[in-house]
Amino acid sequence: MAKYVVPTVLLLVAVAGWGVWRWTPATFAIRNESGKPIRVLMVDVAGKTLQYNDIPAGGTAAGSFHVKQEETLSVRGWFADGTAFGEHCGYVVREEFAPHISVAVRNDVAISSP
Repeated sequence: MAKYVVPTVLLLVAVAGWGVWRWTPATFAIRNESGKPIRVLMVDVAGKTLQYNDIPAGGTAAGSFHVKQEETLSVRGWFADGTAFGEHCGYVVREEFAPHISVAVRNDVAISSP
């Protein structure tokens, strides 16, 4: 009976580790470095659109998502003056553990950084 204890414990640790890896979300932070307020910011990721409103100059919008497969992150929106912006900003693969995507919105472009 004792010879099964070690393999059983190793199996339980492996399953627990896989569960943590699988369910730990990816995160993103979108920084408004444009010098003007953002009226509406929409983040498209993992088949969902997240909307943030009234982000001041220098402000940040943040969120999380679960990576089920290869995912893209796109940012689009409108400044308070009505000017639109948008950009495809990130690419995340399932094999990466809890990735974090940082994006800076500057005037009319969103720029991704690692």
